Amino acid sequence: MSPIIEVENLFFRYAGAGKAQERLPWTLDDISLSVPAATTLGIVGESGSGKSTLIRLLCGLVPMQRGIVRSEGRALSEWLGRDAARFRRGTQIVFQNPRRSFDPRMTIGASVSQPIQALERRRPTIEELARQMEHVGLPPALLDRYPHQVSGGQLQRVAIARALTVKPKILYADEATSALDVSVQAQVLNLLMDLRDELGLTLILVT
Repeated sequence: MSPIIEVENLFFRYAGAGKAQERLPWTLDDISLSVPAATTLGIVGESGSGKSTLIRLLCGLVPMQRGIVRSEGRALSEWLGRDAARFRRGTQIVFQNPRRSFDPRMTIGASVSQPIQALERRRPTIEELARQMEHVGLPPALLDRYPHQVSGGQLQRVAIARALTVKPKILYADEATSALDVSVQAQVLNLLMDLRDELGLTLILVT
């Protein structure tokens, strides 16, 4: 099975001033990996070890410094230079804290519709949004609520629904359960595994 994600000799460090940058340690030091399509990769490490930095690089949210990243056989620089919207549709991320990844002034329905409006240049129908909610085990009635009106576990499911609206091939979950109660963590992880199998997702889990 050909890899959907390839990383070769990836280096990254956060910027310092002038020559001081050259003395800073690498946050990512010679990382190489290969991920087959429709599989799961776990990225495990202690706090501050560079896990989130790595997936932000793979998503194109942090600029490259040294190394090669390919998605579906194409260099990340080529994707972002010529075909950024298509790359964003194919690569989505669920962040660690659902409370921080939603605008509290927007209804859940408006938030879930954002990726479609931004990347497909159209407004999704209410029926589409309702199906997305049902897909992650939530009642469509929540679409009219605001983030503060639902639990943390429900909001993380909404975040997953929002990421899936544009039918990505790769889903990154950046410690997507760490802000949740232990009783809810297993439910969200099981949901991600079920969606991986159902949709043929490549799932990258950071923990």
